[in-house]
Amino acid sequence: MSSQLQIRLASPNDAAAIASIHVEGWQKAYRGLIPQNHLDNLNIPERQQLWQKRLDAPQGDQKTFVVEIKNKVLGFSSFGHSRDSSEISGPGEIYAIYVAPHCWQQGLGQQLLAASEAALKKDGHQEAILWVLSKNERAIRFYRQAGWHPDEASRHQEISGVQIEEMRYSMIFI
Repeated sequence: MSSQLQIRLASPNDAAAIASIHVEGWQKAYRGLIPQNHLDNLNIPERQQLWQKRLDAPQGDQKTFVVEIKNKVLGFSSFGHSRDSSEISGPGEIYAIYVAPHCWQQGLGQQLLAASEAALKKDGHQEAILWVLSKNERAIRFYRQAGWHPDEASRHQEISGVQIEEMRYSMIFI
């Protein structure tokens, strides 16, 4: 499989595939963690419009990678300057990593994470952060196994009337 695997910068032509993976990933990964009515109301056409705009006109140093096998996009990552820092030389941030649920546990997420970390380092970031739902044990295991550590920061957001806690994880690049 690895000889057919490619990680590359996403193009606007990838918006539909990314949107589908994003919605399906949320619906499977967050079942029981965020309100079901919110998950049920996610739709691919709306998400595709969002991704089309992001890929047509990236903001600042934000980048999106896709992982594909045999020219089929199976996952994506999005990253750039930390939204928590106003300093240009501040930390980077991994905004999202999603793999098509039927491809979970095949190493694609690890490949995307490693490529995103390398790109953040190349862009001059000496450290990076990411946010994860505090009850998302699968994601927490994934990031801890990759060397990420929780720091003391947390935040809450309201989703469909329910307060959801996120924890911040960080990594220092050596």
